[in-house]
Amino acid sequence: MTTFKCPECGKIHDLSQAALVFRMPRHVAELRREIGKEEFAARVQMNDDLCCIDEKLYFIRGVLEVPVKELDATFEWGLWALVDQVDFNHYVELWDADIDEHEPPFTGWLSGSPPEYPESDMAEVVIHMRSNGMRPMFMISASDQPLGIAQREGITPAEVHQFIAKVG
Repeated sequence: MTTFKCPECGKIHDLSQAALVFRMPRHVAELRREIGKEEFAARVQMNDDLCCIDEKLYFIRGVLEVPVKELDATFEWGLWALVDQVDFNHYVELWDADIDEHEPPFTGWLSGSPPEYPESDMAEVVIHMRSNGMRPMFMISASDQPLGIAQREGITPAEVHQFIAKVG
C-alpha cells in the first residue's frame, strides 16, 4: 500500500484516496484580488459546487480523474469549468436527480489549472453529469493537451506524491 500525509488534515492516507481541489474558479480568485469585499459579495454568488459572476459567467465544480499507473487507483483534481447559462441551469435542475445514462454531456472550459499543467487553463472539457448530487466528471477534449494525455495514459505514484508535496 502506498500512502501520503495529507496537507489538510495531517493524517496518513492511502494513495487511492488522493485528491487536490480548487476552492474557487480562477476567474473568481482574480476578481477577489481586484475588488473590495462589498463589491465582491454583490457580484459573486458561490457555494462549494456552483458559481456565478454578475449573472454573466457561470461555473460548476467537477472531478477530473487521472489513473495512477501501477495501482488500481485514480488521482482526482477538483476543478472548475466555465459553462454557458443554459447548461448551468440544466445542471442545477438535475442536481439531485437520477441521471439517465443517455443524458448528453455538455462542453465547458477549465477555469484555472493544476500547477503541473499550466497550459490547461481554459482547456475545453466534456462534462458528464452524474446522479444524486455527485460532481460531474470532466474529460479533456484535446488529444495533445498534456493534462488530457495524463488523463488517458495515467501518472505514476511518484507524480502523485509530488503534486501533494507541493501543496503541503
